[in-house]
Amino acid sequence: MRSTQQAVTKVEAMFKQYKPASPFNFNFADTEYAKKFADEERIGKLAGFFTVLAIFISCMGLFGMASFMAEQRIREIGVRKVLGASVTHLWGLMSKEFVVLVSTSLLISMPLGWIIPSEACGANDAGDHFDGIILPIRQMTDNKGEIIIYLST
Repeated sequence: MRSTQQAVTKVEAMFKQYKPASPFNFNFADTEYAKKFADEERIGKLAGFFTVLAIFISCMGLFGMASFMAEQRIREIGVRKVLGASVTHLWGLMSKEFVVLVSTSLLISMPLGWIIPSEACGANDAGDHFDGIILPIRQMTDNKGEIIIYLST
C-alpha cells in the first residue's frame, strides 16, 4: 500500500511539472473493471431469477393442466383403479395426451435453446451449450411423470 501511495505521489509530481494547470485525476484499472463486472453480475443474477420464475410458472401451468385433465377423467380413473389398473398403466394412459403437448414445446424450444446461446455468446462448439438442450427435456419429462403419478394416487 505504501509503495502504491509513493508511486502516485511521484506520478502526480511529474504530471504537475508538465501540466500544472490541469487537475490530477487517476483511477486504477482494477477498480474500473470491478465496476463493469459488477453490472454484469447484477444482470446475471436478474436473468437467473427470471429464469427460475419462468420455470416455476411453466411448472404450475403443467400441474394445472394435468389436474384439469385428471379431474375431467376422474370417473374413468376410478373405474380403472377398481378394476385393478396399476399406477403405471394409469400414468401411461394419461401421458399419451401430454406427449403431443410436450413434443410440440420441445420442437419449439430445442432450436431456440441451440441458436440463442450460440448467437449471444458466440459459442462455436456444441458442447458449450449442450446442457441448454438436455436439461429442459429432462425437467419436462420428470415433472410430467411426477404430476401424473401424484394425481392418479
